[in-house]
Amino acid sequence: MQKRGREVSCLLISLTAICLVVTPGSRVCPRRCACYVPTEVHCTFRYLTSIPDGIPANVERVNLGYNSLTRLTEND
Repeated sequence: MQKRGREVSCLLISLTAICLVVTPGSRVCPRRCACYVPTEVHCTFRYLTSIPDGIPANVERVNLGYNSLTRLTEND
């Protein structure tokens, strides 16, 4: 009986480790935005006046529609 419990524990730990490795950065999302997919950040309808801080490096698409942004620079 103890062997079975140990096997289940090892399996759960392994699956957790795989999930953490496969989706790096998926737990990090800029405040006031939504990250439904690890490579996308959705910040629509947030009344933003500047680009949010903390956008992960692996993000490929940022949706900033319907905000109060007046100017974007190359450094944003």
